[in-house]
Amino acid sequence: MRPAVALISGGKDSVYATHLAIWQGFDVRVAATVVPRPDSWILQYENTPFAKEHASALGIPWIVFMSDVGERAELEALKSLLEDAMDKYCVKWVILGALASEYQRTRFNYVARDLGLRVHTPLWHLDPRAYLKRLVRDGFEFIITRVAAEGLDTSWLGKRVTKENLNELITLAEAHSFNPAGEGGEYETFVVKTPLYALDVSGRVEGTRFVIEGVDILDSG
Repeated sequence: MRPAVALISGGKDSVYATHLAIWQGFDVRVAATVVPRPDSWILQYENTPFAKEHASALGIPWIVFMSDVGERAELEALKSLLEDAMDKYCVKWVILGALASEYQRTRFNYVARDLGLRVHTPLWHLDPRAYLKRLVRDGFEFIITRVAAEGLDTSWLGKRVTKENLNELITLAEAHSFNPAGEGGEYETFVVKTPLYALDVSGRVEGTRFVIEGVDILDSG
């Protein structure tokens, strides 16, 4: 048994990593989220309050810590979050949805190591195109909630990315030389469907963002 806490933001990488860990036999006992300030370099800010709905749909508790400004404050909040998970749920592993950011992974590993926790990163260094195709093949769908790359206009905001239009996104990435998985911050996401459950998301377009206003759990996949 590998008791674990899954760090989730509601975005595709953290949610998919959590599901992979469950399928790989980890005992994911709790989901956890650090809510940073909007200009965070380490943590995803977009839509983090709604990460709770993913935990609810999976039937596991959710814990959340707010962070002050700056890397030191964010890492302190992460440490407090993990200590809380260890105290309340006796976890020994951390599930992290890191894909290619050595900057992020290294800092998370330092915090986990200092607490005696092991880190599992099931997405680490996957080819971004192959990763996206695997994601939708496995029954996941997501909406784009922020665009910040040439070639991604506001028509993508709130759009559901599925196996039907994924190639369009990949083609745009190739044409405009951005990371197709959004690893460089080219876009942010929120998962609306997994093999285990679906979510109904309402919101509004505001500039380059799709601002989520409500999330409801619909049903199993």
